[in-house]
Amino acid sequence: MKSFVIFLAFLLPSLVLAWQEEKPFLSKDFNASGIKELKLETGGLSVNIASWSEDRVLIEVFALRDNKVLSPNDAQLRKKLEDLEFDMRQEGEKVSLRVEQAKRTGIKMSRDNIVLLIKIQTPTGMSSNILSAGGAVTLAGLEGNQQIQSNGGSVRVIQGKGKIQGETLGGSILMDNFTGDLNLSSMGGSVRLENFSGNLDVKSAGGSLNLFDMSGKITAETAGGSIRASFREPLESVHLASKGGAIEASLPQGLGMSVLFKGSIVVSQHQKFEGESRKTLVKGTINGGGIPVVFETSGANVRVDYR
Repeated sequence: MKSFVIFLAFLLPSLVLAWQEEKPFLSKDFNASGIKELKLETGGLSVNIASWSEDRVLIEVFALRDNKVLSPNDAQLRKKLEDLEFDMRQEGEKVSLRVEQAKRTGIKMSRDNIVLLIKIQTPTGMSSNILSAGGAVTLAGLEGNQQIQSNGGSVRVIQGKGKIQGETLGGSILMDNFTGDLNLSSMGGSVRLENFSGNLDVKSAGGSLNLFDMSGKITAETAGGSIRASFREPLESVHLASKGGAIEASLPQGLGMSVLFKGSIVVSQHQKFEGESRKTLVKGTINGGGIPVVFETSGANVRVDYR
């Protein structure tokens, strides 16, 4: 086991490792050979994880004020770090980073406008297990299996493959260009997904869902928010449900579908539709039938077009 534990209250300049012009106040490098997973408990700090071509895992921690990187010798930064403990270590096939904040009774924290950011660069196939106490989580270019739990911070994923299980308690979810399996849950924050292919199961406790250029097997549900969606082939099945919010969706023009649309008012016109069409319900087949497509909402409208 390799261990790298720093009590930042006693941080000395000699402990600061850097390889960029904008220097982090803390850095640790691991040989990626044999490492399969990152385990992070970020203590409210934001974290950015991006892939690169090198066979090593580089962890850096920056401090920013007004979007500018601070010197490790900044007086307010050094004061802030007295309340933090960083623990970095390798244990077998895992590299772990744990950030803990001191609990001080009766002491009011200063308003220093300092934002702490964890930046990690890692090989493409790395998996992760991330627990964030409120900071934003951003992943870019990874192709492993990712587990993300954020207690209020946003979750962003850019150009990835593999499997993601993500949950945020109020923060938004934004993903662009992902292939694989997504299982997402948001306790009220909005969700926006673009350019997705694979298996999707997403739930929001009230936030809106925006799903564009989706293919594969798609299931999405929100407890009150609206849903806007567009789909492209190949599709296996689609199920959109909202408890009170409107649904607006665009489906491929030539796709064979067995459809069920339910809402206060349903607007759906297709030249090759056969079945039952009423004000609040459309049920039947399009282009002779095929994949199941269900859009349903209570107390709001459903509008479907075909392109």
